[in-house]
Amino acid sequence: MVATSGPEAPPAVDDRLREFRAAVEELKLRSGQTRGDTVRQAIGGLLMLGGFVAGLIVYEQSLSQSSALNLQSQQIFAIGMVGVVAIGAALFVSASISRFLRFWMLRHLYEGQANIDRLVEAIPGRS
Repeated sequence: MVATSGPEAPPAVDDRLREFRAAVEELKLRSGQTRGDTVRQAIGGLLMLGGFVAGLIVYEQSLSQSSALNLQSQQIFAIGMVGVVAIGAALFVSASISRFLRFWMLRHLYEGQANIDRLVEAIPGRS
């Protein structure tokens, strides 16, 4: 279930979402992207793009080669570019997932604290 603050959201969900955002702002917590995530995403994107473009260039060059030695060298380079693309994708995905998990953990901690507060208030004999 996704909580949205649009007109279709139930009032209770909308109130909880506003309360959560206010608590995050009050505690001055950073729930968005950090500088490291942005850098990792940019480097990952550049590695993916660069590896793909270099692979295409090597492919075009291999079409005009007749020597088996040159073709093998270009195959090795192309396989290396596949590795560069994989490393770039891993960096990009890890930065994206870390942002999501940071927000999820913050929300989980906030809801856990709200549940503890509710349980403490429910204990008989407490004012």
